[in-house]
Parts: sequence; C-alpha cells; structure tokens
Amino acid sequence: MTEDVVVKEVEAVLASPRARAAFAAMAAEREPDPRPLYRLLGDQRLLAVNWPTAYGGRDLSGRCAAAVVGALIAGGVPEVLHTLSVQICGNFLLAAGSAEQRAALLPGLASGAITMTVLYSEPDVGSDLSALGTTAEPDGTGWRIRGRKVYSVKTSMADYGLVAARTSAEVTQYQGISLFLVPLDAPGVTVEALDSLADEDFADVRLDEVHVPAAAVVGPVGGAWPLITEALALERTGVDYVAKADLWLRTAPESNGRLRTRVAAARALSMRCVDSIDAGRVDPVGAAATKHWTSETARAVAWWCTDIGAAREPGRLESAYREAPGLTISAGTSEMMLELVANSGLPSPEADFPAGEEALAGELRKAVRAIATAYDERDPARACWPDLERLGVFDLAGSLGLGLRAQVIACAELGRELHDDGVLDHLGGDDSQAVQRIRRAAWLTGLAASCLARTVHRARTREQFGRPLITNQDVAFRLARLKIHHDAVWALVTDLAGRHDDGAPDPALAAGALAEAGTLALATTREAVQLHGAFGMTAASPVRRHYLTAPVAVAADAPIAELYAAAAGP
Repeated sequence: MTEDVVVKEVEAVLASPRARAAFAAMAAEREPDPRPLYRLLGDQRLLAVNWPTAYGGRDLSGRCAAAVVGALIAGGVPEVLHTLSVQICGNFLLAAGSAEQRAALLPGLASGAITMTVLYSEPDVGSDLSALGTTAEPDGTGWRIRGRKVYSVKTSMADYGLVAARTSAEVTQYQGISLFLVPLDAPGVTVEALDSLADEDFADVRLDEVHVPAAAVVGPVGGAWPLITEALALERTGVDYVAKADLWLRTAPESNGRLRTRVAAARALSMRCVDSIDAGRVDPVGAAATKHWTSETARAVAWWCTDIGAAREPGRLESAYREAPGLTISAGTSEMMLELVANSGLPSPEADFPAGEEALAGELRKAVRAIATAYDERDPARACWPDLERLGVFDLAGSLGLGLRAQVIACAELGRELHDDGVLDHLGGDDSQAVQRIRRAAWLTGLAASCLARTVHRARTREQFGRPLITNQDVAFRLARLKIHHDAVWALVTDLAGRHDDGAPDPALAAGALAEAGTLALATTREAVQLHGAFGMTAASPVRRHYLTAPVAVAADAPIAELYAAAAGP
C-alpha cells in the first residue's frame, strides 16, 4: 500500500458524519480534544499503520505513518497527542518495552483508546535531562516516585506518562536513570495547567510518593540513558514539522521559492531519517541534524507568514506564529542539536561519505572518487572523463540501473575535487534544463562538502590561546550549521534525482535545489576562509580555490534570486 492510498483513507474518515460532529465539538473547546477523532481513525487501523497487525497496525512503512501525520495536520486534526502516544511513546515501547508492556498498551494506543505523554523535563534543568532530580526508590512491591515534571503537553488528556527518574547515585550522571510507565490517575499524581504562547497549555506534574509496580519499569533498572537517547531520536524525525511548514506555506497568500525549497529539503531529510529507523538504524546525530533543519525551517515559514502580514487575524497562521518558538525548543533545543552535531557529526577529509548510503551507491561513490582524485588539479578536468564514462554513470539507462541517482553521486565527487571544465552540463542522455540543474546542484554540494571537511580539519588542528579552534562553541556551531545545511541539500538533490528516474520530475524544485546548493557553497567557502585566518587567503590554503571557484560555478546557470523565483512555481 502506498502513502497516497493511506492518505485517502484518512481523508475519507475525516469527511464522515461522525468526524464532522467531532470537529464541531472541538470548535467549542478552549483546547480541542482530538480523542474522538483518534478513535474513529483507530477503528480503521490508521493511527499506527507501521506497527505489526498483532498490535493494531498494518505492517506498513514508516513513510506511510509519516503520511498519516501529514494528513491529520492537513485535515485540521490536532496531532500532538497522536505524535506523543503513537510516534514517540508507542514506537519506543515497540522497540524497548517488555512483551507484557507491549501487549497491555500497544493495541490501546493503536485504537485511540489509550493516550500517553512524555515526562522528562524538570524545572531549572532545561535540556540537560541527565541532571534530573525526580527519584524512584524500591518499596518492596515496586517503586515510589517523587519529583516534579514541567512543560509536557496534552498531559490532561493522557492516560500514561513515560517518566524518567533517578534510581541510584552512580559514577556518572548518565547512570542510575530508569524509565517508568506511570498511570496519570494514580494516587499522588497532580496535573496543573501552565499557560503557553501556543494553543496548547503546558502541564506542571507533581509526583508525590506515586507507587508503581516493578513491571512498570521500561528497560533495565538504572540503564535507561541509552533508551532515552533512542527515544529522543524517534522524536526528531521532523515529520510533524515538515507537515506544518508545508500547510502554512500553502495557506500563505504569497509564494516563496526559497522557503518552498527548504521545506522540500526538510521533507527529504525527514524521510531519510524515517527510512533509517525503518531499517533498524537509529542515528542520534542524524536525527539531531534532521530535527534542527526541519524545526528551524517550520519556524522560518511561520515567521515569514507574519512578516508579510498574513497572521494579523486569528486563524491558522496567527496560531502558527504563537506555536513557532516551541518548534525549536521541544524535543531538544536547536542549540542542543548543534552541540550533538558539532561533537559527533562533523566530517573529516578522510571520512566524509554520507551516512546510511545504500551499498551500491556507496561503491559507485568510491569508484568515482578513486578516479577523480587520481588526477592532479593542474590537469584539465576532462582528463578523467574517459574513465568515468566507462563506469556508465552518465548514461541514464546505464547498466548500474541507477539513472540520475548515479549521475548526482558522480557529480558530487567531481565537485569535491573541483573537476568540471565546462563539461558538466553536456553529459549526453537527458540534457533537459532540470537535469542539468540537478547535476550542477550535486556538483556544488560536493564542493561544499570538500571545503567543509578541510575547514573542520583546520579547526581541529589550529590552536588559538592554547586550545583547538573548534573548542570555541561559536566556531563549532557555525560548522555544525553548515554540515546540517549540506545534509539537507544533499537529501533534496538525491530525492529529486530519484523522482526524475521514477518519472515524476519537478523542474521548479530543480531550480530551487540549484539555488540552495549555490547558497550552501557560497556560505561554506566564505566561512572556510574566515576560519583558516590569514593563511586561508594564501596560495598554500586548502580552501582558496574553493572560494574562488564557488561564485563562478554558482552563476553558471542563473542568479540565485532568479532560481528561487522559479522554485516558487506559477
């Protein structure tokens, strides 16, 4: 079953008389209660389509589950409680819960009969979850939990909370933490509303000697930190941010090619994260990068709608403006996401292959790189063309069967070595303007990747005031932003190449991808010279040639502003 089919099923449920009655009831509520709608969707097994059928799902892909979230948002259904219940808590229990916990809770979550929320954050702790003060002590028959949790949402409508508590004082702050399933109607639990900018209130949850049985512990006692890290990664796919950004952009009375391009890049990056989780690869750093790009993009869309005067009256866009600040705070602040990428996700000249790349694509990349790097930069770039042509990467019907997908990998590797000599836009096969722009975007992305890797190396090895330059947080965050930008552009380029191969080209977004790749290349090369210092301006600099090449390559098709205008569509 495809995503389109699932979306049509959701739309049919939301158009039913019972759903219309539920919508009418929600319109009269200060904070709308979506649970009646959830139960209607659950009756059709549409709330957790990627779960096994034994737990109320349909055994479909993560992409289908993402399509459901998008359809809920587009249909005006408050999706936060669904995201918390199914996409975060439910998926976490599916991965880490005991057989008994899964059997007890997952069918109810999938049907809409049970809802859940996450109770991690505490007063004065902020994003540092390892510093939590809530405690749980064994009492003979289970555990007694004491503490306070704040800033959760939809808590008054949730049946259970996933609570993080400290169960022992261990050597490091990351040890001795456990996760508990706590019924929110249990004695000792009190929930008070905290006013919020957004439509949904926060909650202040106090846990006063709350007893839970031993079976309420999720995962190993005292060993929850790796599980929390994984659970946070499941929160950071950006699926909901992308759907909101897309809806807000379509609601706005004006078009914006740059934001349309960035939303498309956010969607491609989000789907890459979803696919990785589907394949059993939970990448906390990749998820952090995805969360940063998708939430920052959604916030930018909301703020732009306000800037053009589209959010003056109560309605969807005015609500979006009030929701916008929370997008880059919830599930980990943007600053924490940059910290994760800066600490563990920056490239080096020796190892800058894209994470999670398919095996065949990876082998092709290695083959092209071996050829491209074998030629001295002083030789004509076309010198390596015969070898590349023998690989068949520029034949849309090549024996590798990768089509334009193969071409963009080759073009990125050529950009990495600054090989072009004007041949790039005349490779044979399909030489349509859209294809040329996708190739050129891939080439510029490769240039940016190479320049970034060299700059990261310089920041790690260059000392200022007795310490490596990269230990300066501002420097590390600037590099992390460039890495995230690169990942988003590359996700968009490969997505457009795949769509072209599948017979669904998008010429407008091809123009946008080239503009965004050009923006990335210029930003990266300019930052590179700055971080290399005066040495970066000399002939010996490893990034000087990138800096000089980038503006020429960017202007080879059309000015960036014109490309973004084309991306806005008719």
